Amino acid sequence: MIQLGSLALNDGLVWVDEYAYTGIVQEVKTTLGGTPLVYTSAIKGPMLITLKSAGEDQGWQTLAQVQALRAMALVKDGLYTLQLDARSFSVRFRHDDPPVLEASPLIYRTTQEAGDYFVVSIKLAVDNVT
Repeated sequence: MIQLGSLALNDGLVWVDEYAYTGIVQEVKTTLGGTPLVYTSAIKGPMLITLKSAGEDQGWQTLAQVQALRAMALVKDGLYTLQLDARSFSVRFRHDDPPVLEASPLIYRTTQEAGDYFVVSIKLAVDNVT
């Protein structure tokens, strides 16, 4: 089950950068004598969640879901609860890394119809892990 705020999303979305976040940053400098100095600290920025359709055959979202996602993304400073399986996160859209929502229709038409499906990519940032 995947839910963003009150919007239920179709299964098949994959958290593509789930294991890219370590929470630690490291810098190595070399002294004049050649000795490496290693500086390690915790990352102060948020954990990132990028949800993508798991290919051209999974994770499709309807036109209504894409329109609801776009409306949510347009809310300034909007915070939403993301339910991802048994996990829960307080998230916001990553407006510092546009576009926050990409949606490509499976079938291109002059006017998209209510029953049309889209392959999507949604960029979020975690404010709190619960």
